[in-house]
Amino acid sequence: MSRTDRAAKGFLAALVQYASQIAVQILLAPLVLMMAGRETLGAYAAIMQAVGLLGIINFSSSWSLDRYLSQSVGLNDGGVRFRNVFSTARTILLITNTLYAILIFIGSFFVARLFHLTPHVATEARYALYIIAVWAIISTYFATYGNASLATQDIAAYNIIGTILNIGRSVASLAYVLAGGGLFGLMLAGTSVQAMGSFLYRWRFKKLNPGFKAGWGIPDKALLRELLSFGGYATVM
Repeated sequence: MSRTDRAAKGFLAALVQYASQIAVQILLAPLVLMMAGRETLGAYAAIMQAVGLLGIINFSSSWSLDRYLSQSVGLNDGGVRFRNVFSTARTILLITNTLYAILIFIGSFFVARLFHLTPHVATEARYALYIIAVWAIISTYFATYGNASLATQDIAAYNIIGTILNIGRSVASLAYVLAGGGLFGLMLAGTSVQAMGSFLYRWRFKKLNPGFKAGWGIPDKALLRELLSFGGYATVM
């Protein structure tokens, strides 16, 4: 399949992804609000926004990974450059994800004061933040495969998985709330669906590239400097 055909299918899949995301939100958001209540949903939105802001730690790594993986595809080097970029970015991500997890863990002790939560809701939030922190570190093993799929022009599959995750996130949120999960359930729904997405992206990439072996470490220090430099520039811009 040509790159043009892959891009066209990817574009169509992206349209389906965005349309399904809007439709699911319109249908399920009122139900989640009704079942969870304004206090729980408000606390969830505020806490997850704060958690999302901490995610800027990984923002520069993602920009660098997308650019350098794409540039390394098709080089006549037996995939050496691609593996080096993948391994280096993965190692950087392990460091930044560990820092991210530590910040979330520390923040969990102040969640009640920061967001003016009742003791019961604060306890739910604290337990959910523990899970998010642990998953942040574990997820590093599965990370970067989605970026690798984009770099190798597997765009349609990438967007289809994104559609599944968008629907799954809303459905899981409603299911956890209906089961009486409260704030803990809402936060756990997002993490569990994110985990499923990580597995799916890895499975898809490994299926198309069975011989690919991901590594760790810094095989090329010059490449490390390039990734950090470009990532820093992209973050500032």
